[in-house]
Amino acid sequence: MVQQTEKYNKEVFTIKQKTSGIIENNGSLVFSPDSSLAGDAGTGYPRLLTLRHNGVSNGMIIITFDYTAVINGSQTWPFYRSTDGGSTWEHYSDFIGSDVGYPRLMNPMIFEVPFKMGSLSEGTLLLTGNLKPEDESTTNIIIFQSKDLGQTWSYLSMVDKGGPAIYDPSPSSTTTAVWEPFLAVSAKNELIVYYSDERQKDKGILQALVQRISPDGGITWGELINVVGIPNKSDRPGMITMTDLPNNTKLITYEVVNRPSLNQDSAQVYFKTSPDGTTWDSEDLGVPITAIDSHAIGSSPYVKWIDNGEVNGIIVVGSKWALDPNGNIEEGQNFYVNRDLGQGYWQRLPMAVSFDSADDSAYLTGMSQSLEINFDGTSLLQAVNVQNEITKLNDIRVGALPIYPVIYEAENASLTNVRQVAHYDASNSLKIGDINYSDSSILFSNIIAQQSGQHYINIRYDNGSGDICTHFLIVNSDEPIKIEYSPTKNWGRFLWKSIPIALNQGINSIRIRESIGFTEIDCIQVYYEPSV
Repeated sequence: MVQQTEKYNKEVFTIKQKTSGIIENNGSLVFSPDSSLAGDAGTGYPRLLTLRHNGVSNGMIIITFDYTAVINGSQTWPFYRSTDGGSTWEHYSDFIGSDVGYPRLMNPMIFEVPFKMGSLSEGTLLLTGNLKPEDESTTNIIIFQSKDLGQTWSYLSMVDKGGPAIYDPSPSSTTTAVWEPFLAVSAKNELIVYYSDERQKDKGILQALVQRISPDGGITWGELINVVGIPNKSDRPGMITMTDLPNNTKLITYEVVNRPSLNQDSAQVYFKTSPDGTTWDSEDLGVPITAIDSHAIGSSPYVKWIDNGEVNGIIVVGSKWALDPNGNIEEGQNFYVNRDLGQGYWQRLPMAVSFDSADDSAYLTGMSQSLEINFDGTSLLQAVNVQNEITKLNDIRVGALPIYPVIYEAENASLTNVRQVAHYDASNSLKIGDINYSDSSILFSNIIAQQSGQHYINIRYDNGSGDICTHFLIVNSDEPIKIEYSPTKNWGRFLWKSIPIALNQGINSIRIRESIGFTEIDCIQVYYEPSV
């Protein structure tokens, strides 16, 4: 584990990487909007960044997001930081739109410069997004830079200017906005900005994904190049994100509005690859992300490649909702994962944070989440805007799951007097219910530990009873541990319960036994996390 201290803004930080503390309770709360100030959604579009090029500050996690409140005539992008792996968050600055002449803000993106690029030194932070005047008559992709980890920002360059911020995905649309920038580095170590462009309708392109490349670290920008632009007046790709693969290629994901059809628009997620991040067949729509059971995902995807120790690592994509085999929207509480550099089918992997995107009572819940890795590469962090059941607005929450866990499906354990229950959002489409009798139990008899000592078990469960329920957890022949499960929003809305346990090196057994209530079990994760 990494432990560092720094003198920063007259404060001393101890950077900790332990993330077991943000698995329960649907992750840690970053921000809850003031219901008397915030508009429609409250928050959205969170963006995470783990510092890796800032010396003793490395390991600090930074987050910003859209905040729909207009305060003193302006919107802000709040900045929060965490020095304990995401368990707690501190507000330390605001980017105020009116200070730069654009009081309306949306689609923020933060980026850490990984090496010297033109006049930019390694570790410089870049901030971009869609900045608009008060009447939203133009949309502007602008880059700002920070030399003090986001406390203050200065203008770097204007990337592009589009028309009014009007959303109209219909084939007869005449809108001309630019949206949703994403910063990345090409194979030639040049800064790239990808974004959505609605100004090519004279070519039959409803909306294109485009790129501009900077030869000097973001001061000047090259020509506009299409990444995905389909001249059929229908397919509308948007919300691009990119990740580097270990075979030196680049992979992008994006939604395609009006897919699978114009009258059944669930914004199915597609991907495609490039050898360098800049060379694309723009008229190739790409490949839809689809599981072997024909389920898929849609709307506002975010992609991250992870080195999890497997030969090719894993590509992880989070999105707003799932799609059934007919293209209809389902709630969706799982990442989609590929273990073969994008080839073949994708698998489902439980999310760290759950949210009810199919119930849009909180406007834009789950819109454009963010994925990041902690500094020592042991945890996958997920930031997402989640409906607050009291305010009915969206809070910003960050959850974490271990990158190297062994997952054990409950339905594959030794089962006694319980029932298998089919559910599309269960990690393997099955969960175990009716653990209600004196002899009911789930026995995982082949839990392998590489070393003796404290481990963690994460239990994925649902508890729609409205009350706290309990089970007994028995590790090997140790005394039973009574565990409590907080209520979930409903049956089929999953949360995690994390419990420290002592395992012996080699084979162990874990039994979950009936106690009080009706909690259902989907799967467990077992992993080792050293003390910090």
